[in-house]
Amino acid sequence: MKGLTNRSGLVAAAGLVALATAMAAGQSASALDRELLADAAARVSFQGSGATAGHDGKQFFLASADGAMRLWVGGMTQFRYTINSRDTTGADEDLTNGFEFNRAKLYVGGTVETDNEFFIRIGFSPSTGDASLDWARMTHKFDNGLELTWGQFLNPFLKEVLTGEQKFLCTERSTTHYVFSDIFAQGVMLTHTAEQFRLHGALTDGRRTQNTAYYSPTEADYALTGRVEFKFGELPFPAYGEATSFRETKTGGMFGAAVNYQSSGDTANTSTMAGTPATDTDTLGYTADFHYKGGGWNAMASVVGRTVDTGSGADFNDFGAVVQGGVFVAEQWELFARWDAVFPDDDRSAGEDFNTLTFGANHYFFPKSHAAKLTAELAWFMDDQASASSLVTAPSTFTDLLTSSEDNQWALHLQMQLVF
Repeated sequence: MKGLTNRSGLVAAAGLVALATAMAAGQSASALDRELLADAAARVSFQGSGATAGHDGKQFFLASADGAMRLWVGGMTQFRYTINSRDTTGADEDLTNGFEFNRAKLYVGGTVETDNEFFIRIGFSPSTGDASLDWARMTHKFDNGLELTWGQFLNPFLKEVLTGEQKFLCTERSTTHYVFSDIFAQGVMLTHTAEQFRLHGALTDGRRTQNTAYYSPTEADYALTGRVEFKFGELPFPAYGEATSFRETKTGGMFGAAVNYQSSGDTANTSTMAGTPATDTDTLGYTADFHYKGGGWNAMASVVGRTVDTGSGADFNDFGAVVQGGVFVAEQWELFARWDAVFPDDDRSAGEDFNTLTFGANHYFFPKSHAAKLTAELAWFMDDQASASSLVTAPSTFTDLLTSSEDNQWALHLQMQLVF
């Protein structure tokens, strides 16, 4: 990269000299010539400052000479073809198929004076194409392994939440995840990382408060989340944000557990903001998980529970579970399978169990890289969705589960991923 940078500077300088010589000799300069001259001058100035630019194998970047100031840009796309089959009451409506951009993301991040990091991500809706803010996270790193994060971020609760979307094993997180997940929240978080354990503590506006104003009735009065993780083996903590384990890589395992409590219904200002009053609800969530990454194979299991106190005398206890694993059968081919289940409280109006079995294969176009990946999988929704609709809603733009009162619905996914 250093050699390339130096050559770029020499080429820019040569162009600058050539254009300047031509103009000095009395030759006329067009508007394009003047633009090229200005650009060449800027490039020479950039090179002279000692700053660096290029691609570091992960992102395109600009950085100061000492690396303290750094800006990088990137993005990802996941383009999917889906065939869904289910029993319906309408004629010729059992089969639904088509293409969609399940994910299209653009992001920018970097560091300010080394100890301050930022990450902002914009996502585009697969159904409307509208752009919206996903992440807007800022972090200050202290010298003792402590980090303070503020903004809009993934709440540190479920294991699947903390797995990068471009580093899934399957094309999508599980149905169980979408029932119990906090997804994005707004607030502050404190993280302490030691050699073998990591602690997260967050104060937020509650689950699914992405892009909400502070007076929104969808926000909780307050929400508290705590997560602890313990690892063994050679892998650092960030490695467990990737589901798979490539061949001939380091190995290790991680245990995790988390608790989330939030209270709603007391502070929403609905009379002056013309909003819908928030329901007086207290929710206690809890989860435990284990993730192991071997040389060429991986396994993950998690359980989750939730107690919902509606304030009207109706309390519900719901549960879920996920088990998944994958193995490389060749350097660039991986087979995987996953079972997940949602167990709603029996007192819910539509509270039947809902099981999903998913299996398929990943092809990595570049060894040990998620930059370009093709996934083929079959998701088998074994139970009646309508009977579990108190928790399992449809249609889902992510799992491709559609509304049905019959069991044995299935969806075939062919997905191409590109990360840049």
